[in-house]
Amino acid sequence: MEKLTGSILRYYWPIGVVANEVIRATSPNRGRLCNCTFSQWHHTSGGDSVFIFRSSFSFYPGVSQMKMFQSMRSLIVVACAVVAAIAMQSHRANAQCGVGWSLGSGNGPGGYQICYDEYRQRTVLFEGTTTYEWDGVSWTTVATSGPPERGAAAMVYDPATHQCLLFGGYSSSGPRKDLWSWDGTTWTQRASAPSEASGRGDFAMAFDRTRSRLVIHGGYPGSGSLLTDTLEWNPSANTWQRWATSPIGFRYAHRMAFDEARNEIILHGGYYFGNKNDTWRWNGAAWTLVSQTGPARYVFGMTYDSRRSQLILHGGTTCCGEVEYATTYTWNGTSWSLCTLQGPARGYMNIAYDRVRDVIVLPGGIGPTKTGRAYIPETWELALSIPSTTRRVPADYATIQAAVDAAVAGDTVLVSPGSYGESVNLRGKAILVKSEVIDGAIVLAPKNQRSFIASSNETSLTRVIGFRISPGSKSGGGVYTNGSSPVFDTCTFDRCKNDTGGGALVQGGAPKFIACDFDSCVATAIVGYTYGSGGAIRSVGGALTVEKSSFLNCVGNSNAQSMMQEGGSSVFRECAFVTNVVGGSTQVYNASGTMVIEDSLFDGMSGSACVFGWSPFTVRRCQFRNIVGSRVLEMRYGTSIIDTCKLEHCVTTGALFGVVYSGTYSVSNTSICDSSTPVFQGGWTDLGGNNFSANCSCFGDIDGGGSVGGSDLAYLLANWQSGPGTGPGDLSGDGEIDVVDLALLLANWGSCQ
Repeated sequence: MEKLTGSILRYYWPIGVVANEVIRATSPNRGRLCNCTFSQWHHTSGGDSVFIFRSSFSFYPGVSQMKMFQSMRSLIVVACAVVAAIAMQSHRANAQCGVGWSLGSGNGPGGYQICYDEYRQRTVLFEGTTTYEWDGVSWTTVATSGPPERGAAAMVYDPATHQCLLFGGYSSSGPRKDLWSWDGTTWTQRASAPSEASGRGDFAMAFDRTRSRLVIHGGYPGSGSLLTDTLEWNPSANTWQRWATSPIGFRYAHRMAFDEARNEIILHGGYYFGNKNDTWRWNGAAWTLVSQTGPARYVFGMTYDSRRSQLILHGGTTCCGEVEYATTYTWNGTSWSLCTLQGPARGYMNIAYDRVRDVIVLPGGIGPTKTGRAYIPETWELALSIPSTTRRVPADYATIQAAVDAAVAGDTVLVSPGSYGESVNLRGKAILVKSEVIDGAIVLAPKNQRSFIASSNETSLTRVIGFRISPGSKSGGGVYTNGSSPVFDTCTFDRCKNDTGGGALVQGGAPKFIACDFDSCVATAIVGYTYGSGGAIRSVGGALTVEKSSFLNCVGNSNAQSMMQEGGSSVFRECAFVTNVVGGSTQVYNASGTMVIEDSLFDGMSGSACVFGWSPFTVRRCQFRNIVGSRVLEMRYGTSIIDTCKLEHCVTTGALFGVVYSGTYSVSNTSICDSSTPVFQGGWTDLGGNNFSANCSCFGDIDGGGSVGGSDLAYLLANWQSGPGTGPGDLSGDGEIDVVDLALLLANWGSCQ
């Protein structure tokens, strides 16, 4: 079988494959969906194979034991076939654009006003009254004064003066039409647009490099009709020219960019009584329609890629019932092409092209979250090519370790798909170690060893992205960090098994795990009484951060199925804890130190408690669903904070909130429905906004039909792994639609009543 990267099911069968071969259906980013046996197949004239399902079908171990019915099997098989057909068709029809999206470290600003400063090699962003710069690693605040506050303005780069130009936008005093320039140190006000031109926001703007003119079109003046005029500013004379009308007509929330290869400004999309998909060309005197087949979007991102002589368009929103998109398109001067590579679903933003690092920068924007559409303070980058400082495995080096040993700070170790039986020591180097295809490179650790080791003062500049991490024999795999702070991004910890910290053992330092899956990881040792060993993670004295990650069927001996903390601090944000392990015990165990869990989900668990603490913990905006056992939460000493949480369908033998010794709870804005009583054991403080007899929501009812059923399943499978933050199918809220979401949907199968 040959692997097709970027497809939903990444396999097709060449002529000659025998019948009854078992293949594994995978997501393109990570996560296994099922093991499928195909009893018949035939080859089509088009070169692809058609799969006919007439044999066995089983979910990945753990999922099959969730609450589901035998009658669902045929439905799921058909859905898998549909997804496979869609994936293969899209692979033939579309082009590959870039080598992969990656999430930048930490939260950052966002806004329409973004500009790449080619002279100083920084991406500049203006938000409110603050100016920020991005160097590829982090955002820095470089000015807090200058232009008055505004939003929905635009910013472009003038290569002749090495300055970013900011124009217009909405402010508390009304729509603006002032023009400012930023030289990297100081903002300077230029001539405002002429009196006959209205102030505006949500307009389109670009800089004509051939004619040295700033060009603006349309927008909204804050009230009344939209605008259709075209404005030009001459930097050398500091003067304006205005064309009162254009054949484009009224338009707002569209985008423009200068096509350097063809010396013309291109305008696309926007909104006016419908989502616009037309593309126009400006030659300095008139607009000409050149295409009506592009994506129908508004408030998207568009920029020029100078290395490949093309425009790049990403994301955007459609009205009405606003939806954000994860798709990327390119413009070659005559037509738009859809890229197979998808990124974050975002609208109400813009993008910039970093010409030195050859990446697209996307800060902020609005996108789907598990609680609805919201602003997301993340910075994403699309790498358009492989950097020259790349050391390839196995093309240049036989092993990952050999490439790491040869690398210097700033290098990328790029690993081709395949299995690598080694334990990789990161050597304290500020390098990127990346799987060329997410989940394509599998690091199989030797017996009782870890796949990756960071014990030489690694910082956040040491990043490991996109690997499947597994044991090479019955035990091993996972990662070990000691006094270090590396970042593991979009990795799958698959059946890792160790005596302690089955997936990861953290000792000191401040490591981060972003968008990782811990799948069926096991810790076998008993560490101190009944603390357990941390089936997925054990942290001892570290400052651990885990974001957008999922924990599925992890097991810790005696206790701490997913996480065990002893000292230090830990933060979990937008994580999902899903299990059907019978018996078991605590999912997250805080033996000592501080622990914060935010915007996370616990579903389908049994045992002593979801969260247990000898020391207090803080739980904010979390959901606890389908919990059975002794407690939902339990603590021993101090006061734990519970804020804006939901408990649904939780049935326990003791109180939902358990207390031993002198522990107490402070509870606010929390709702409980269809759950057992008593709610509290021992003392608690009511901070207001609580409702302990609420109505349950219908979790998993994606289409709003009143039940969780076949149509919801079909939607989930059709949108499988279609990009970060892709919509209502992301039940876990971890930014992916994958096996965790499938497990959650099946666990909640049936009528909402």
